Amino acid sequence: MNINTNLVNRQADLLSLASGVTQLKKIASSGGGEYAGACTWCGGEDRFRVQPDKGVWLCRHCTNGKWQDVISFGRRLWPGESFVSVCEKLAGGELMNYAMDKIVKNRQYKTVDKPPVEEWQAEALKQVEAWEKALFEPVGARALAYLKNRGLSEETIRKNRLGYRQEPKGISMPCFVGGELWYVKFRSSGQAAKYVLLKGSKPVALFNADAIKAGEALLFVEGEFDAMLCNQEFGDLLNTVTCGSGTNQLDTAVWGDLLLRPSLSLILPDNDEAGWKAAEALAEISRNPAIVALPDSSCKDVTDYWRAGGNLREWVIETLDWYDLNKKYKAGGRKW
Repeated sequence: MNINTNLVNRQADLLSLASGVTQLKKIASSGGGEYAGACTWCGGEDRFRVQPDKGVWLCRHCTNGKWQDVISFGRRLWPGESFVSVCEKLAGGELMNYAMDKIVKNRQYKTVDKPPVEEWQAEALKQVEAWEKALFEPVGARALAYLKNRGLSEETIRKNRLGYRQEPKGISMPCFVGGELWYVKFRSSGQAAKYVLLKGSKPVALFNADAIKAGEALLFVEGEFDAMLCNQEFGDLLNTVTCGSGTNQLDTAVWGDLLLRPSLSLILPDNDEAGWKAAEALAEISRNPAIVALPDSSCKDVTDYWRAGGNLREWVIETLDWYDLNKKYKAGGRKW
């Protein structure tokens, strides 16, 4: 059964569920509010937290201070129930399969997203190659150090064909899909905008889209650097893609087939209001979407979490566990 886990999480009233097992007190009003109380499972006082608007909760002991979604709360409430049964309970007995009508309907619209013309791609590719070379020359030393400081290995940097442009200064990031170059983005230096595009780019595309496989789970993040880091750290377990920006809205007439392939679409937004809004919009056009969060709510994204000493591989294994995907990976002989 295909379950829209995002809908289940949104339909269930986490605050009411939590209030049914412990007494909660509102301790913050920002971000939709936060509530605190004793943990019904370990008995610890003032170590249980709930953020109902975000649909997340934690216990400093039971979850090691890591935020969990509503479904994970239900699995603790009903430990003997299967994942599907818990979802049914949370959805009030009326479990909703993910309807693909929206994607199918949107595919009837006129396609607006196409890769740039061949002439542009050919010329841009020459520049990409020159920038790749410059990154590993003395002129690109600072840019290379910046990338490594973000956790990216030299192998990852080369695999993603990152480069360095001297004027105006910036780290180049090309996006290839099916062998076609859709855009080149720059992490700029000394300019007003942090990220700029090579003129003629078509930025509304899925970075790393070629890694999407039918019947396997997929992770969406907000930026290219985060996607690279995720694929480096746990790409053998879970592939990661990105729209490149929280403001990009994919044309389902172009990308709909790819969005229907994953068995589960995990969506990890940047930890800010814009990120959560973007995640909800992406969930509307994804198959079996589930919005997830990093264990440390003070971290804005996966790179921040890695820099703070977080173990991304451990996080993704625990996330796959919650969605009963661990058996699939163990059966397939994949090593953790």
